[in-house]
Amino acid sequence: MQFPNPFAPPPSLHLHSAGARVRALAARGPHFLWALAILAIFAAFVPFVADDYGAGPDDSDQRRTTLANLRYIMGDAAALRSDHNRYYGVAFETPLLLAERALGLTDSRDIYLLRRVLTHLFFLCGAFACYLLAYRLFGSVPLALIAMLLFLLHPRLYAHSIFNTKDAPFLAMFMIALWLAHWAFSKNSVWAFALLGVAVALATNVRIMGAILVPAALGLRLLDLFPADGWRGPNGRGRVMASAAAFAAAAACAYFISAPYLWRDPLSFIDAAKSLSSHPTVVGEFYRGRFIPSDALPWHYIPTWIWITTPPITLLFAALGAAVAVRRAAANPQDALRNTDLRFALALIALFALPIVGVAALGANMYNGWRHMHFLYAPLALLAAYALHWLPREFKPGTLRRSFARWGALALMCAGLAASLAAIIQLHPNQHDYFNFFVDRETPEGLRKRYTMDYWRIAKIQGLRRLLELHPSGPIFVHPNIPTLTSSYILPPHQRRRIILDADGDMSNNYHIVSSYEGLDNPIYSEMDEVHSVKIYNSSALAVYGGNGGAASEEDIARFMEEYAALTAAEPDARARYDIHLNLDGPEKTAAFVKSPCSADDLAHRFLLRIVPVSVNDLPERHRPRGCESADFWHQRAREAVQTGICLNIVSLPD
Repeated sequence: MQFPNPFAPPPSLHLHSAGARVRALAARGPHFLWALAILAIFAAFVPFVADDYGAGPDDSDQRRTTLANLRYIMGDAAALRSDHNRYYGVAFETPLLLAERALGLTDSRDIYLLRRVLTHLFFLCGAFACYLLAYRLFGSVPLALIAMLLFLLHPRLYAHSIFNTKDAPFLAMFMIALWLAHWAFSKNSVWAFALLGVAVALATNVRIMGAILVPAALGLRLLDLFPADGWRGPNGRGRVMASAAAFAAAAACAYFISAPYLWRDPLSFIDAAKSLSSHPTVVGEFYRGRFIPSDALPWHYIPTWIWITTPPITLLFAALGAAVAVRRAAANPQDALRNTDLRFALALIALFALPIVGVAALGANMYNGWRHMHFLYAPLALLAAYALHWLPREFKPGTLRRSFARWGALALMCAGLAASLAAIIQLHPNQHDYFNFFVDRETPEGLRKRYTMDYWRIAKIQGLRRLLELHPSGPIFVHPNIPTLTSSYILPPHQRRRIILDADGDMSNNYHIVSSYEGLDNPIYSEMDEVHSVKIYNSSALAVYGGNGGAASEEDIARFMEEYAALTAAEPDARARYDIHLNLDGPEKTAAFVKSPCSADDLAHRFLLRIVPVSVNDLPERHRPRGCESADFWHQRAREAVQTGICLNIVSLPD
């Protein structure tokens, strides 16, 4: 269908005014240039703000899973066995890893910044798909631009579109799949549905929840059997059945190819589906003032989080769009069953509501707000655009009510979008802690004690940077904590080297960087000085405590240098006692400790090689609390080997 260009001037218009000339110029180019111009502005900003967000534990988790998949592809059958993230993310994460390798990046800061820029660019692709879909639905450039801005200007989702390589790409891929679904049903061809199947498979690869698009698309396609006339022809039942089969086959094949965990055991997809309700990670969540395990949250957990963290303008217009769709369907059931925009709107309502009902019914393990369900914002934004399109049409043409509905709704929507943009600017770089006015944001520390804040520990980077400002030179001693360690990876190398995670010193002499997610009310901090805090809506998202004046005292520096000198002095003796061989060229990196001949006396002094990886999440899970892995020569295998006259121990190195 060819939609009219709403910016084209009427034939009788003389182009004397500047506005008329602009509209005439716009009419000559493709309609989507306006959308691309807006997206280019967003893309231009992201390199400058990407490092304002700290690195969370999940950043390196996803990269580690991709490395495990690559090892599996290269022949290491055990690489995926213990990785509970093996079910999703490979289709998006692999290009990130390949880009990193192609550019020869080795420093953690460069790697994280590249991942963030590419993640945001993919999110912008999802926003462009939202524009194209809205233009197909409404035939209006302004309305399509508003739908795209609704998608872009959700404060929480904007932040996640930069640092979250799991949920943000899934939301973008979900929107792309919705756009292709509308196009495939309009095109009504077998190959269009095959392409839709590939898109759905890739969405499912990113997050297993994408599988809900399979029954949705098949169900809608099979509805087309009833109005079809005969088996032949472009609208016959034969075409419907063939396109449904092409969709299912393409989805199955594309998912199998993009999910290496299926290659040896295709039935393991059942385990992936079960992971929706039995995710192994159980955490505690502050919800309505109570601390609740994530596997025991009430049914209203997800709806409440959507309600209190989504811009009210989107909630209002989405509710109106859903109400008008239901009213129209009740008035004309036949139209609701045929392949119309009304049926698509009803499908959006189902795609929003059914996952929420399913999660509540299954008692699925949800945590960290509604980040696992961010994809629900795609139908929500589109339903809001439907309301803007349909509301004026609920009144008779030419009436005052129709004009008021059109311009009043447009003014209200623009005011809401402006408020969302203002929130993104004002909260930067803490947009991920956005709450709307449906919750109490004024009571000091009230919000923090009722709902989880900064679960990604993004604000920790602000604490580290504040310490670097307070101490322009010398080491800064920080109490060891995995999220603190992870956050430091995005600092430049010269700053990263100054952050010393001191596990052995006096806790009162170390800085403590504590996020609200880790518990700011611990009595241990009451005797320490607060040297910095990050406040959001009068609640602390982060606090930095300095103990007895901070960790950069002369005594601490002297202690650190003394320990370092002792380790350096002991190194020649260790090398004389053992041979150490590093294998860094093969698919599995190992360190071997060898001595031959060997006796029990050679084990009198214990020798540990402490390995601190670029990312602590590359360590086996049991070693992550220490932030390092100790390759221990005094191992049972080494002690037993003394009987043969050879002391040998081989340990795997983290990626």
